[in-house]
Order: sequence, then structure tokens, then C-alpha cells
Amino acid sequence: QLTTHIGPGAVELDYKSSNSIRDTIIVTDAQVTSLSSATWDLYQGDDIVTITGATTTLSATLEPDAGAFILRVDGGASVTGTLNLQGNVEADVVFGRDTSFVGSMATAGGKGARLRVWEGATFTGNAALTSGQDSFEMQDGTFTGNFNFEGGYDSAYLVRATIDGTLDLGSSGSHAWMFESYIDHLEGSSSSDYLYIQNTTIDTVSLDGGADYVYVRNATLPGGIDGGGSSDRLYRQCGDTDIALTSVELTYQTCSLSEGSTFPCPCAPACVPVPPPPPVFECTGPEAIVCSLCGEVIELDVVFVVDASGSMTDNIRAVGRGLTDFIRGLSERDVMPRFALVLTGLAPELVVDFTDDMDVMIEVFARVEPNRIIPDLHYRHNDNEATLEAIRMAYGVAPQSTFPAPYAHVHTPNNTAVSGNLEWRPLARRLVIICTDEDSDRPYLSANKAIYPGMSGTNPPSTWTYVQDPNDSSGAWASELADTVAALTAWSEEPPIVPKTAVYGFANPGNGKSKQQFGDTSCDTATGADGFSGFDANATLACLVSRGYGDSLNGKMLAAGLSSRFFSITLLNDPDEAESVVKNFFDEVVRSVAVCESRKRKRSEPVERTGKRQVAWQPECFDFLCDPFVGCFTRPRCDPECLQCTVDGE
Repeated sequence: QLTTHIGPGAVELDYKSSNSIRDTIIVTDAQVTSLSSATWDLYQGDDIVTITGATTTLSATLEPDAGAFILRVDGGASVTGTLNLQGNVEADVVFGRDTSFVGSMATAGGKGARLRVWEGATFTGNAALTSGQDSFEMQDGTFTGNFNFEGGYDSAYLVRATIDGTLDLGSSGSHAWMFESYIDHLEGSSSSDYLYIQNTTIDTVSLDGGADYVYVRNATLPGGIDGGGSSDRLYRQCGDTDIALTSVELTYQTCSLSEGSTFPCPCAPACVPVPPPPPVFECTGPEAIVCSLCGEVIELDVVFVVDASGSMTDNIRAVGRGLTDFIRGLSERDVMPRFALVLTGLAPELVVDFTDDMDVMIEVFARVEPNRIIPDLHYRHNDNEATLEAIRMAYGVAPQSTFPAPYAHVHTPNNTAVSGNLEWRPLARRLVIICTDEDSDRPYLSANKAIYPGMSGTNPPSTWTYVQDPNDSSGAWASELADTVAALTAWSEEPPIVPKTAVYGFANPGNGKSKQQFGDTSCDTATGADGFSGFDANATLACLVSRGYGDSLNGKMLAAGLSSRFFSITLLNDPDEAESVVKNFFDEVVRSVAVCESRKRKRSEPVERTGKRQVAWQPECFDFLCDPFVGCFTRPRCDPECLQCTVDGE
């Protein structure tokens, strides 16, 4: 779980991560050239490499040896070299907007590899995905060279793509969808391949394996289709341009392919009727994929960690006023939330243990009084605001993770109040919302303080270091921060499953070492007019790294590919502006947690929703639809509030 940042400047280096797993390499606005040995060895696997920035160039051989591997190239970056994916399972290589790659790519051993070339990206060289169940996806990209599938049951999906070379579907059982694209040569060297060609030009097509099926609509195939003497079959509409065929049986279709109809559609009696091909995706029935924004209801556990010292009175009021809309906003989406509230200042206190009763959470939050004892609710909080300690206790990783909770509102079957550890649901996504106007002080509870003997005072020292040493007066604070980050960034999709965490918060960048601990809030980069929507995680992380805060909580979360944003709590100082700031903040949090990690999910067993009636949220600006030959796709709606409209159907 090491993170290496390579920033601006000319760099000549090799990279080796022997016996290391889940490492992250981030190259931003750098010009990197490998040494003559020229190989970056990423052993053990589960590594992530991000290359971004219009001035970024990288020349190297990347050779991950095992596990999952993710390569992201974006923001106009250029890469030359070789990608040798050795034994990787579900390797994911993406060349994004206006990027370029010159070299070669090959897989060996791991199934489910994916290569994506998007939005003006260019790939020059050859690629071979050889392990089976692999995919090649292009949209508005250019591939110059030869692409080969060799493992079987692979898929290619091309939209407005250009391939100057050969696309070879390799072993049997592959599917290829081609829309508004150009391909120099298409090869089907094995049997039982399915090709769907629409508004696409392919100079030559060779099907050598036998028993292939080709469905054509408004396509241009000047070289015809050569079946190689095998029993291939072409389906096309009556009236389409004739196609020269060799060893291919032709079947006509005369139906009108109006907008919204299935392609290929059933045939009219005037031509030879043929049954439609078997659908690739199930759009109806018990095994149907779900194409809504969220394919299944998400469990979400939300913990508020709030500084309840005296200086926070107005800030807590402002946050509390926006809490009602936030909680109800979650309940109206494909989310089953639970809420907990922890107050800091002296001993962290569990005021509300996890509950799905949103009315209780709203009521309790409204009664919180900073720096005061509220009988039957919470005790007095002031000074020693140990936010990081409270987070580790919430995750059960502190030596003492049992919260003092004399008045805790814990909703158990018999409605009894108990103190103890927070119990997260095993598969629930996790969201931590932080609200503080100070940096995080030394742990308050003795057992939690004892593991950092170097901390000599309540507040962080004037000299900060990210070098960890629990016995050093400065390094102890870095150790505490690293332990907190480790709890927040630990996740696994393999048993035992550990769900992902998102962190959002208000912090005070002008107080003490808040920037070093939480990150510089001024680095938050968003394109929306409200300053919250349209978040750019890469730009935010690059800013944090350039200012020396890449190892802050926010920087580490973003480097791990997790959701994390911090805003200045001074935005709440103006009463006239605080309400809109809080609303925009919570709206952005709701947006972030309501987007599923996978839209193409099969529906799981029905989930019983508890508490008050919750209505599944439907997106306002897009229809999420299913096509049996395409899968899930979106169609924009024309709506006054969506800032979009269709013109002549486009």
C-alpha cells in the first residue's frame, strides 16, 4: 500500500516493488524515462498506475506480475513502451481524453483483461489479449496496428472508432459490436463468432473458423465477406447495398428498423423469415441486468464526527439546518442508510449509535449544545478535539475503541441504551462526515494516547513531518495520521469483504496543522458554478501533492482511488451564505454515494427496507435503458432543469 508520486521535472528512474501489494504510482506533469534496464517490475499485484497531465511523457516497460492491475492514462499524457501483463486477473488499461500510446500490449495468464481507448486517444502498436473473456472498447479513439483476441469468449465494442490495421477476434465465441466506425480488416479466425455491424465501413472481412453470424445494417463492406469455405451466415435488410459474399449464406430482413426497435428485427414474409439471434443481454425476466443508475439497493452506514467545543456553536447550527434535507435525500435514492453521531472535545462520545430512524438523528443533532452538558443526551465537550482518535475508535482499530456513551441513543430491539463499539454492517458502504474548526489534538483516552509516547503536548508541534515514529515528538503525530488513513483506505472485494469508505468534511485550513492532517481545502477543484459539483479528483490530488500535503488524509484517500473532499469551515461564517453552502455540500455528498460502482449488475434477492417508506430515486436528466444486443445505455432527457436538449434527435 505504498504511494509513489512523480511530479514535474525530468526524471530518469527504474521502479521495482518486490514483495509489495496494492501499490499506487501517480505520474503528473512529468517527463519520465526509464534507465537502460527499462523495466518497471510490479510484483504481487493489485497495483494502480495513474499517468495524467498534458505535459506528461513516460517511456518504460510496465510489467505487473500478479493480481489485479489498473492503468489510467488521462489529461493528454503520452506513453511509449511495453505493457506486459503477466498473470493479471481482470487487468484494466484505460487511455483517456487526448492521450497517446506508442508501443505494444500483451497479456498472459489472467482472464478478463480490458483495454479502453476513449475520447480522442490514440494507440499505435500491436495488442494481444490472450487469456479469454477479455474486452476491447473504443469510443472516439484511433488504433493503428493489429489487435488480437486469442483466449475465446471475448468482446469488442466500437463506437465512432478507427482501426488502421487488423481486428482479429481469435478463438471461438467472441462478440463484436461496431457502430459508426472504420476498420481496415476484420478477421474471425475461429468459429461461433457474432458480429453486429451498423453504419460502419470495413474494407475486408475474413471468417475462417466457421459457423459465424453477421448482422448488418447500413454498412459498407467494399471487399465483401469471405467465409473461408465454412458455414457462415449473413443477415441484412432488403434494400441495403449488396455485399460480395464467398462461402456465406445470405438471409434477408425486410422489417423497418425505426428508432427504438430491436436490431436485428423480425422479418416480413416478403423475404425469407429468420428468427432473431439469441440476445446477448437479458433485459427482462428474473436474470435481467438492471440498468438503473443503481442496479441494487445500497446499504450505507454514515458516521458524523463533530467537534462540539465552544467555538463550534454557529457551525453546528448551520450543519444541522442542512441535515434534514441530506438525510431525506439519501432515503429517496437507491440507498438504505443508517446514521451515527460522535462528538469530540475531551473524550469522544457516542451520542447516536447506528439507527435507520432518520427522525431520531435529526432531532438529536438539533439538540447538541457545544461546551455544555445536556442531560440524557451528551456531556460537556471542550478542548482536546481528537478527531483522528474518534475515527479510529469508530473503525475499531484504536486500543480502546469502546466509546464512553452514558446517554447513547442506540436503537436495539428492546430500545435499550448501551455503550461500546460501532457495529458496521458487513457489506454496507461507509461514509464519514467530519466537522471541525481546529486541527486534531492528541488522543484523550489513556490507552489510545499510550501508543504514541512521543506526543508531549495536547496540540501538534510547530514543526511537522510525515516521517512516522511514535516515539518522536513530531513523528508520533505522523504515525497517528498514518494509522487513521490505514483504517479509512483498507478495503477488499475478496473475503473477508471490507467495504469502501468515503470521507467528506469541513475543516479550518488556517488552524494549527489542519492542512497537514486533513489537507489544503483550497486545492478542492470543481467545475460546477456552485463550487461543489463537477469534482476533479486528479486535479485536487495534484494540487495537494504540489503543496506538500499529498500524505494528508484527503491526499491519501484520493491516491487510493476513494471519494474524499474537504471544504473550509470558514464558508459557514457568513449567516447569509451558510445555508446555501451547507445545502451544496450535502447535495454533493448525496450525489457521490448514490452512484453505483457497477451499473450492469444482476438483481440480487429482494432487499427489505426498514423504517419509514423509502422511494427509489430515478435520475431526472437521463433514461437508463437496456438493449439485448448492446446492454445498458443512457438516453438524455430534454428537461428545462437539465441544461441539455436534443436537436434533430442528436
